[in-house]
Amino acid sequence: MKSAFSRIIFASLCLLNGKQITSFPLPALSKQGKDVGLLMEELGKLKPVFIYMADADLRHVDLKGKDLGGIWFNKADLSYADVRYANLKRAHAQEAIWLSAKCQNANMIGIVLSQAVLDKAHFDFANLTDADLTGVSARNAYFNNADLTGAILEGADFTNADLKGAKLKTHMVRGANFFRVRGISPEKLAELKEFGAIAEDKEAISTQGKTAAPVQENNDAKDNEGDDVAKLKKLSQNRAEHPAELIQLPGADLRNAQFNNNLSHFNLAGSRISASNFTGSDLHKTDMSQVKGDRTQFYGVYMKGANFKQAILPGADMSRVELSFGDLTDADLKAANLSEAHMEDAILRGVRLEDANLAGADFEGSDMEGIHFNEKTRLGGTNLNRVKGLTEEQKRYAREQGATNVPA
Repeated sequence: MKSAFSRIIFASLCLLNGKQITSFPLPALSKQGKDVGLLMEELGKLKPVFIYMADADLRHVDLKGKDLGGIWFNKADLSYADVRYANLKRAHAQEAIWLSAKCQNANMIGIVLSQAVLDKAHFDFANLTDADLTGVSARNAYFNNADLTGAILEGADFTNADLKGAKLKTHMVRGANFFRVRGISPEKLAELKEFGAIAEDKEAISTQGKTAAPVQENNDAKDNEGDDVAKLKKLSQNRAEHPAELIQLPGADLRNAQFNNNLSHFNLAGSRISASNFTGSDLHKTDMSQVKGDRTQFYGVYMKGANFKQAILPGADMSRVELSFGDLTDADLKAANLSEAHMEDAILRGVRLEDANLAGADFEGSDMEGIHFNEKTRLGGTNLNRVKGLTEEQKRYAREQGATNVPA
C-alpha cells in the first residue's frame, strides 16, 4: 500500500480525460522534518511536476544530490539542511530560512530566494546564475567560487560574507550591502558601488543602540581611545606593513572600545576587553586566550579558528558568531549568549556554560569533554550531532531542553 505522501504525489501525475490534473499541495511537514526521508525516496521514483512544501520544517534534513527543481519552499525552515550537489533549478524559496545550510555545488540557476535568511550558509561552487536574492540576509555566508552571474542582489546584506573567487557579473546590486566582505578587490567593490551597492555597518549601529544602556551604567564605560586601542586600530589599517606573524599586542587594555577592524591573526592574549564591542570585526585565527572582560560584544563576528583558551567572558554576546574549529578550552562563558552560534568541530573542553543561552547553536563534531551546564543553560534547537564528551546526565538534560541529534 502506498503511503499518504506517495498517493498525493502520484495523483499529480495522473491523467483525467487526457489532461493532466493540477498538482495537489503537500501538507506541511511535522517538526524536525518527519517523513522527509520517505518523501524524498518517493520523489526519486515518481518525479512529480510540482510539489508544494511551503512552511515545511526541514531543519537538518539530508537532501544531498536530490532533484528538487521547481519545488516551492516558501517560508520553509531549511536551517542546517544539506543540499550539496542537489538540483534546485528554478525552485521557489521566498522568505525561507537557510541558516548554516550546506549548499555547496548545488544547481540553483534561477532560484527565487527573495527575503530569505542565508546567514552562515555555504554556497561554495554553487551555480546561482540568474537567481533572485532580493533583500536576502547573507551575513557571514560563504560564496567561494559561486557563480552569481546575472543574479538580482538588490537590497541583499552580505556583511562579513566570503566571496573569494565568486563571479559577480551583475549590475542589479542597488542597496546591496558589502560591508567587510572578504574576497572582493577594491576595484570590484568600487564597480559595485557605481551601480548602487553600499558598504555600511548597519548591524553595529543597531547593536550599539541596544547595548548602550548597560555600558553607560558604569562610570568608566566611555569609549577608550587610549594608546593600546589606537595602536591596534593603526596596525589593522596598515596590515600590508605588518605581516600577520608579527602583529603582537598581548595584554593590551582594550576596555570600552569600539572595533570595526580586521584583526585576524593578531595576538591579543591576556587583553582586557570589558564592555568592548567587536561587532563587524574579523577575528579569524586571532589569539584571544586568557582575555578578561564582561559585557563584551561579538555579535555575528567571523572568528573561525580563534583561540579563546581560558578566556573569562561572563555575559558576553557571542550570538551568531562563526567560531568553528575554535579552541575554548577552560573558558568561562557563564551567562553568555551563544544562540545560533556556528561552532562546529570546536574544542570546548571544560568550558563553563552555566546560565548560558545555546539555543539554535551548531556544535556538530565538537569536543565537549568536561563541559559545565546547569538547569538554566538553554539548549532548545541546539545541534549536538557527533559531539564528544557529554555525560549521560548532560545528554538527558539536552534532550529535555529540545536539543537535536543528541548522541546516544
